[in-house]
Amino acid sequence: MGLIAAALFFPSFLPSDQIDEVAYDRFLDRVAVGEVAEILVDNQTGRIEFTDAEGTTYATTGPLELSIDDRRLLADSGAAVRFETPQPGFLQTWLPLLLPVGLIILFFVWINRRAQGQMSGMMSIGRSRAKTYTTERPGTTFDDVAGYAGVKQEIREVVDFLKDTEKFAEIGARVPKG
Repeated sequence: MGLIAAALFFPSFLPSDQIDEVAYDRFLDRVAVGEVAEILVDNQTGRIEFTDAEGTTYATTGPLELSIDDRRLLADSGAAVRFETPQPGFLQTWLPLLLPVGLIILFFVWINRRAQGQMSGMMSIGRSRAKTYTTERPGTTFDDVAGYAGVKQEIREVVDFLKDTEKFAEIGARVPKG
């Protein structure tokens, strides 16, 4: 993965055809005597590739901005001079932008998954945990319940008290506290 990223960002690290390197002043000397047939100048890196009359290709690294004297020398030499500004490829343009965005998205997905077990998820902040009850009456009556007759009698008295509190209030009964 690291090698692929390095190849995208630094294409000069990829192996290419071997070209003999020459010092910049030696290049200028060869241009002055007319030994150079074709010159290619890379405006971004200052790299200059040139071909002599025999067809052998050489390379040198010059200044990013050629001086006026050097430009005049290249123009007067009779060699075919080309200046290129290479445009970055699609991946070299978009990968540095998309990689951080992708990492941020992955980070939020990771945080969201870790939070799923806690507080029933990070995205459920506004959700109510209240239970819903139906208003329908259950079909179970006192006769359906098995158990002690005394307990049933006490529950019936509580239900009667809740249904008709005025009747019990006349005899001085009130709701127990506690």
